[in-house]
Amino acid sequence: MRWLSCLMVVLGLPCWSCGGNPQVKAELNIPIDSVKWWAEKIGERLYDISASATGLKEHQALFNKISIEKKDGKKMVKDMAHDMVKMLQRKQEAVSKLVKKAEEIYLGHKFDNNLESDYYNAKKINNYVTKPVRNEVQNVTGEREDVNQLKEDNQVLELEPNAQFNFIPVNLTTSTVHVPTNVYDQSAEVINGAEWSKHLDDMFQDNYKNDTTLTWQYFGSKTGLFRTYPGMKWQQDGVDLYDCRLRGWYIQAATSPKDIIIALDISGSMKGLRTEIAAYTVKKILNTLSDNDYFNVIMFNDEPKFLDPCNNDTLIQATTEKKNRAIKRLYELKKDHELTKNMANMDKALNESFLLLKRMNRTGYGTQCNQAIMIITDVAVDNYRDTFKEYNWPDKNKRVFTYLIGREIGSTKQMQWMACANKGNFTHIATLADVQEKVQKYVHVLGRPLVIKRKRSSTWTSVYFDAAGLRLMTSVSQPVFDLRNETANQGNLLGVMGTDVPIKELKKMTPQYKFGVNGYPFVVTNNGFVLFHPNFRPTYKNHKNEYVVRDNYNMVDLAHVEMKNSLATENGTIDYNKMKLRNDMIDKKTDFLSMTVTTLYDNMMRAYIRDGDYYYTYLNGTPFTLGISLWNKFGKYKAVNSLKDNKIDMNILNNKNMKIASWNYCNWNTTEQAIAIENGRLDVLKSYIEMRNNGDPKFNHSCNVELMDNLIGDILATQGSQSIWMSDNNSDDARRNGVELVFLGTGNGLTRFFKIEEGNLTDESFVQGKDNTIEELYYKRASMIPKNSFAFSLPFHASEFYKAKYLYNATEEPMVTAVTGIFKETVNTVEQKQEVMVAALGMQWKYAKLNSLITDIITRGKCKRSENFTESVLVSSGASFPPGEIKQFSDNLNPYTNDSSGINKYTSIKPYYKNKTVTKYFDCDIGCFNDTAESPMACFLLDEDGFIVFSHINLVRRFVCIVSYTW
Repeated sequence: MRWLSCLMVVLGLPCWSCGGNPQVKAELNIPIDSVKWWAEKIGERLYDISASATGLKEHQALFNKISIEKKDGKKMVKDMAHDMVKMLQRKQEAVSKLVKKAEEIYLGHKFDNNLESDYYNAKKINNYVTKPVRNEVQNVTGEREDVNQLKEDNQVLELEPNAQFNFIPVNLTTSTVHVPTNVYDQSAEVINGAEWSKHLDDMFQDNYKNDTTLTWQYFGSKTGLFRTYPGMKWQQDGVDLYDCRLRGWYIQAATSPKDIIIALDISGSMKGLRTEIAAYTVKKILNTLSDNDYFNVIMFNDEPKFLDPCNNDTLIQATTEKKNRAIKRLYELKKDHELTKNMANMDKALNESFLLLKRMNRTGYGTQCNQAIMIITDVAVDNYRDTFKEYNWPDKNKRVFTYLIGREIGSTKQMQWMACANKGNFTHIATLADVQEKVQKYVHVLGRPLVIKRKRSSTWTSVYFDAAGLRLMTSVSQPVFDLRNETANQGNLLGVMGTDVPIKELKKMTPQYKFGVNGYPFVVTNNGFVLFHPNFRPTYKNHKNEYVVRDNYNMVDLAHVEMKNSLATENGTIDYNKMKLRNDMIDKKTDFLSMTVTTLYDNMMRAYIRDGDYYYTYLNGTPFTLGISLWNKFGKYKAVNSLKDNKIDMNILNNKNMKIASWNYCNWNTTEQAIAIENGRLDVLKSYIEMRNNGDPKFNHSCNVELMDNLIGDILATQGSQSIWMSDNNSDDARRNGVELVFLGTGNGLTRFFKIEEGNLTDESFVQGKDNTIEELYYKRASMIPKNSFAFSLPFHASEFYKAKYLYNATEEPMVTAVTGIFKETVNTVEQKQEVMVAALGMQWKYAKLNSLITDIITRGKCKRSENFTESVLVSSGASFPPGEIKQFSDNLNPYTNDSSGINKYTSIKPYYKNKTVTKYFDCDIGCFNDTAESPMACFLLDEDGFIVFSHINLVRRFVCIVSYTW
């Protein structure tokens, strides 16, 4: 039945009986035929109201002329990958130009210890303090006035919000400089760095003019100076802990992937402050590692042992999660006062470290690139020449870095010799404040071979939130070398140049309309981590309704977001295909596979099992691989509107009840586009039609012609919608049944709507938002129910309306949304015919009308019985009905309360016995809880996902909870 496919009636106990109150077990003697009859009547009425108000039959006829074409998934993914690579290459080229410019500028710069430079310090611009005026300039009334005065050592810089930079106030004519808190911003190194790097501004601006999709461009110096274009004021809450040298884009560009063994001294001398400094040093070393690096920590006193017993004898990939696990484990052990004891046997620790790296090299595990051992101790009694000779000489392919901990130290000779003899670096760390600045020196030492050989490549990061605007980004960066002849053998790294690429720019290359409803694109890194995916949720809302970034959000594996269908575990096929998809994408393969997965939608509160076709290919020159998923049900074909060369009548846009999706229709670097976008998206469409009618070639190479033409085709095809909705039969019936709004959304981004009554709607959110059709919940719901069915739903907060109504006498009520799909069948004699969903049609109507309709059918309708039952029912503790009787509560007593004797009051009616099968119709003396009747049951109307659409006890939009029910 068309209405029962997405609706069902459940009779059972209300949810509050699941709580701490005495359990109530109700087995009502209601025939199943009666429930079916109720459901049929409700379904018929709901369908008739919905089909009439929306004009379903008439709208189905509007799409008869639309053509259907089959999609080519392999071509789709290759074309999208090609567009992505072109866009990403433009970003790389912008960085390369900046790198070349920086190296040229530095060749002409001479370091000056006495140089003075007046640079824009991003932390010291436009900061004001409020001060009272002096008495002599008080106003005429004698009242004191306060004035804003620029803070001492601050500068004024004109800033304007810019949409390209997430509406952050910026200055497009200059860059600004950020200096870490632990670096003196007037030191000679910073002043000289600011002086020569300011000449990058011309290239910053030139890049931005050539590619207006560029966002932040920046240079990070090895001294900590961070120059950013466009100029902005640095936003900070509390202490500023930002240091560009610790960011992934800097470290990955400055060095190649590395395997790091940290040998940590935990002997008896490492107590007190030395333990604190040593633990903090380990933490800071781990924070310099990216997910392309590997590590392990070996603690040693008289014997070496691994920090994490779960990761003995191996290298650990330096993901955020695993680094945090190691740091947590270290600080837990540090609390153990028995940790630091016995004598230090560094020789055994070195042997264990070298043997581990040797085993990893033999098995091919780890990066097989840069390898280093970090020794953290407060003393070295030997230089361990024999150990180094056995494992590391003469090749010296494993560098050794030594960190001497504590203020009071003895001779540093042995520690310095070990580092220098093994191509490393010696560092003395006296206090906690020294740690961050001194730890990161090893990064530049590891990068020296790249600098000396002038080996340069672009490095891409995993997804992250940028520090300035809290947007998801990936970054591309390149090292900047000192090219002076006199420093050629020193391997002097000047810093790292980079730019951010917002994830939304990548998504523009994969427009949603191409995938159809419930299809989607996704990108993963060479480590299998998600760059973007519809199930990727990097933030959540806390109890204050604030967005909070999740821990390890940038290390979400593809296997965690592509969820298998737990019901389809046939021979492990699902697991195999999912892991094949992940591994193939990591290995940068181009291929295709199919699998059944669980798709989450409606803020991950609804789940749908679907069969999907997956196509994937690598993005050349990057560590990324693109994948697309097409839904087998509606993803294999697409609806096409053929406009040919016909001129379009501009009057088709003269409709205030029409809007288009916020998609990327055109890329115009012109003033006209800015004006059109400012005036509304329909003006973008108007500009396109004008160019198309006039034969302007710009429309062909600046706009998405396929999307634009299909959108215009939808507008032409649905011009009759308004007339259908305004017809007397449809509008009168809609008005009588409490319908306020009817609407239509197409797969190409068109939304039409019509208000049944003039004036404000009870819920304006649909008219003011919900523009993106196939991405909206209503469209997805319509796609997941059978043809000629309506899905009904309420907003998630619907129950709050009743709380406000009964507690505060509020008059607002929730709106019910009913929606159905409009389908076009493929005409194909070779393959099995398939349907394509071309639009979703729906309405919004008052919940009170739904409530009244269902209540009328259930409480004043007839009950139908085809079979008699005898049942036993437990009403409350200690009271039960005799077998063979149906009991009815007396009208003046709540069924969940007892009289003074503690016995429930009830009256008997004639018992029915299972002695024969009969069909009877009788008045329903029992009914749902309402103002006129009471009975030991409650009525629920559920949608196809188990959410309550109707309930007499106001639990709408909750999951139903039934203790016991019998039909």
